[in-house]
Amino acid sequence: MRSSVGGPSPSDYNRFNRLVIKRWLLGSAPDLNWGAYSITPYPLAKDGTQPAKKVTKKLGLWSVGHDASRLAKIEKALYGLHLDPIEFRVAVKWWLGLDTSQGSQCAFCPAHSLDPLGHHALTCKCGGDVVLRHNALRDTLVHFLHRAHASVQVEVGAGLFPDHSQSRPADILLQNWNLGRPVALDISVVSPLNPSTLAEAGATFGAVLEATESRKHQANDEKCSALGWVSTPLAVDSYGAWGKEASLFLAQVAARLAIHKSLPKSQASFDLFSNLSICLIRANARAILRRV
Repeated sequence: MRSSVGGPSPSDYNRFNRLVIKRWLLGSAPDLNWGAYSITPYPLAKDGTQPAKKVTKKLGLWSVGHDASRLAKIEKALYGLHLDPIEFRVAVKWWLGLDTSQGSQCAFCPAHSLDPLGHHALTCKCGGDVVLRHNALRDTLVHFLHRAHASVQVEVGAGLFPDHSQSRPADILLQNWNLGRPVALDISVVSPLNPSTLAEAGATFGAVLEATESRKHQANDEKCSALGWVSTPLAVDSYGAWGKEASLFLAQVAARLAIHKSLPKSQASFDLFSNLSICLIRANARAILRRV
């Protein structure tokens, strides 16, 4: 199936991923930008004007020649979702479980040493990367909700409760979503490598996500109910696995997107999840790079 922006198919992406990882492990990875409506990279020449011809010919990826206006249109269609070469290399290294710490102390909290698997870098509350990652995921989801013609508000709830609490149970508030009721979405990114939950995470897939959903319901359900909202936690782990409630909600978004954009539902789902995945991985790579 072709991409909705005229790009390569998912099978093309998969073949290219295998090629890139093989070259990266051999120390000869090309300069890459990570883009498109997917979680996969496409190669650009060093001057940034066109895909590398050799790989393009082999895999049948985009060929845009030297037409700068055509390239600009493609970049606009990609919504700026990309990884710089250094981000791509760090992301692949982290994803494969290789040491990303370089034996360093955290640049923002020197009392902590960086662990080889990147847990501290991805959960460190200093430096603002946790907030930047959260907001990037929120904004990416808002973009797709707008495309699905949903009525959206962000960061809602402060001061609306009888106790004048400033907590905001709705990172995103959707009007008329669940049987006409507003839905309050609360986004959380959690690490399955947290020492307190590592054993449980290793024994049962999704256990950490289920615990996060339960914790969010305990914190938000009463407040949301008082305002007539439906509390819906969107939990995702740092590797990109979504919780059950999040997966169901995102499937609903993909279904609406498919209707409003006249896309196959599988393509709409592919576009949505892959954009969110690129956003998450890029934020993770940047968090690691800022601390080594």
